[in-house]
Amino acid sequence: MAQPNLIITTDIDCCLTAPNRDFDYWPPVMPGAQSGIRLLKLLLDAEFVAITSRPPQQSDITRAWLDENFPNLIPTVIHSELYRHRYWPYLPLASYKGLVARDLGASVHIDDTPLHIAAALDYQVELPVLFGLYRWNVDAKLPAPAVHAPRWPEVCYEIFGRFRHQF
Repeated sequence: MAQPNLIITTDIDCCLTAPNRDFDYWPPVMPGAQSGIRLLKLLLDAEFVAITSRPPQQSDITRAWLDENFPNLIPTVIHSELYRHRYWPYLPLASYKGLVARDLGASVHIDDTPLHIAAALDYQVELPVLFGLYRWNVDAKLPAPAVHAPRWPEVCYEIFGRFRHQF
């Protein structure tokens, strides 16, 4: 199987779904997420990997939800809590998503949490994308090359704009 041209990691909660803390109930899909992922896969031969802070005990329900709502679009889910056991207690919890993205060779990480975007920058992810306009991220100050994209059309615009000439 050929390697994808671009690996994109994304958070699930608040990026693929509306804000939610009830792990037994899944809110609707974030508007634009399905079509945005399809578009980036088509135009840039991108592979999407979900990195989640959800508890590993939720792996079955998480996988089922992704299969139902993003069929054949996000083949891999990594629970960052499982990953952190490799490095605990050496790194702060917020840095694991950036570390996972780096280890996967991701060029892009999409997340709604500024600390995860900072970690992606620390680990040299080429384009960290802060997603959404939430009370916890609306006033975030992002150093370049990180960008803030409030909706999926802007996510696609930023990613395509950055990588369209590379492939």
